[in-house]
Amino acid sequence: MKYLILLLFLSFQSFAQINFNPYFKKLNLVTSKINVIKVIDARIDKDFTFISQDSVQKLETNGPLNLLIQDFINSSLPINNKKNQIVIKINDYQFGSRMEEKKTVVWFYTDMEFFKKTDNGYLKIGDINDCKEAKNIDNLEIAINRLHWKLWNNMLDDIEVNLKHINKNALIEEKEVFASAQVPNIFYDSTTNEGIYPYFNNMRYNTPVKLDFTIKEKSNQYYLVIKDQEKNKDKTEIWGVCKDGKIYKTIKNSSTSANVLIPVKRFGNTFELTSANTGFMAKNFTYQKNKYGINTLNLNIVNLVINSISKTTGNSSAFLAIKIASDIWQASNIERILIDKNTGLLNPVETYKNLE
Repeated sequence: MKYLILLLFLSFQSFAQINFNPYFKKLNLVTSKINVIKVIDARIDKDFTFISQDSVQKLETNGPLNLLIQDFINSSLPINNKKNQIVIKINDYQFGSRMEEKKTVVWFYTDMEFFKKTDNGYLKIGDINDCKEAKNIDNLEIAINRLHWKLWNNMLDDIEVNLKHINKNALIEEKEVFASAQVPNIFYDSTTNEGIYPYFNNMRYNTPVKLDFTIKEKSNQYYLVIKDQEKNKDKTEIWGVCKDGKIYKTIKNSSTSANVLIPVKRFGNTFELTSANTGFMAKNFTYQKNKYGINTLNLNIVNLVINSISKTTGNSSAFLAIKIASDIWQASNIERILIDKNTGLLNPVETYKNLE
């Protein structure tokens, strides 16, 4: 009996401890001309954990997260005397898992900012608020570290591209670069105020506009109806709405001028769409790598697709299924959609079926 108890204890210990080792293999940066001089850990909660559906486990590391990331990147860089001095700011960095058809899907969510250090101050290169997932998981630790490698291997090339388009006149003070991450008001205010969100920032700062409106349901789809529409015609194209403590993202139906509402739920310090149609809708998005972004999808194209409606039908479910000819990254699949916490745009989650 005591041997059985010992075995169960050891099994629990091995399950509860997950090792995070970013040195899965070197990044493909043979021609890179950047040097990461500092990684700032601006997270409010410095605990590094793995979130599953029913538990939170500590991720074991060989040192502070920011130093691990800095060394991981720089150890992959070639020796080059002409380098851009880069500062990376980590606002969120979280691993976790979810269940899909009784199978585990591992995800990696991150929110980061990138700066170039100059003699006069700092220049903003860009930011990333993204999530990536991996299926067909045989080993949890291997999946975490490969998924982490995937993100950085794609992203650093895009940083160099973005450096060519940086605004050299928009200097940022050092205190702003080193400031702690900020959680949007919508998450910590005691009351979620009800009303219309004309813009994304109205949602983030929990400052909706008070208009007389109702939410109607038809065929399992929600619609926004603003009373006295003519008087409030400037409020017909809006970001979202809050009713009875629930937040909805609006999708403009151009064929009927109706605002279709999709419920959202919290994911990290942002939101994701939650609807029976979300996965189906995501799979029909056209998307491509954003030429001037940092490892993000072309959000302009994504939002163009989601706002496109078939002119021959008023059925809102039909537009969710619209397929536009595209170049789809064959290595990945899309099943979930985040709301970018910096822009409010829709950001499909890239899901890898394998991580070789």
